[in-house]
Amino acid sequence: MAMISETGVYAAGAVVSALAAVVSVAKLRGIPGRIRRYYSLATFLLVLAAASSALMAAGVGAMTVNGYEVTLPSFLNDLVAYSVLWGITGLLADADRRMLAVVAGLPFLQVVAFQVAATSSGATALAASAFVIGGHVVLAGLFLGPIWRGCSHLPERRQLLHWKARNLLLFLIGMLIVYAFLSLAGVFDAFATVVLNQYISVLIRIGFAAFLFANVDALEADRDGVQPIDTAESGVSGAEPAT
Repeated sequence: MAMISETGVYAAGAVVSALAAVVSVAKLRGIPGRIRRYYSLATFLLVLAAASSALMAAGVGAMTVNGYEVTLPSFLNDLVAYSVLWGITGLLADADRRMLAVVAGLPFLQVVAFQVAATSSGATALAASAFVIGGHVVLAGLFLGPIWRGCSHLPERRQLLHWKARNLLLFLIGMLIVYAFLSLAGVFDAFATVVLNQYISVLIRIGFAAFLFANVDALEADRDGVQPIDTAESGVSGAEPAT
């Protein structure tokens, strides 16, 4: 019964992600070409999430390593998704290629590190766990510091869009990290773990895509004739921009 219930949860996640992907694809037709890349990437993540959940519902790619169940579709989905989400957020701030490589590469390594922490023990697991948590702190520092200061040339609405996207991801992925380690500690039973994992996964991907589609006008903002925010006078690097 538990297996059937878990299969149903994965199937529900696949359906919800697939429906969101269909809506996103339909909306892409009305997105101007010069900003479509943001929406295409977010839509791709919905398609990937639907495929991943469908594979897990079918029991494909599941294996046990040192007593921990690893699902390859979910692992690969996370490797791509969190790198792309942070990459999009960096693009919203017009970050340079070097910074984009850092903010996209670090989440990739965090996902790998979490799997190492989950399937190992002792010093290796501790070091991998520290990397996952420390990586989130580093990302927060980069986005609250140099990336935020570097986007001062952008229009106010674009800066506000980046600010909201950054805060959204910092909160949701921070919540995901807390949940993941509580799960490893055995706080949740197997079924609750599956439900929470699917819920948070869907929330992050669909929530971020919906956020972008709700703010198309901000991405279309013309750089000319718009007074940028003076971050130097804000007093706090992560302060909310004026609206």
